[in-house]
Amino acid sequence: MDGYSTPPDEVEELPLLPLRDTVVFPHMVAPLMVGRDRSVRALESATQR
Repeated sequence: MDGYSTPPDEVEELPLLPLRDTVVFPHMVAPLMVGRDRSVRALESATQR
């Protein structure tokens, strides 16, 4: 066992949204105000998972 939960060739890509002065944990409900198209797409992708 090398410490990976999945083999390195099966690593899943996840969207990343940098936030100022905010930390959001899984299952946490928080308002996120975004305006950039790229940020909106990242949020939509993350919520579909």
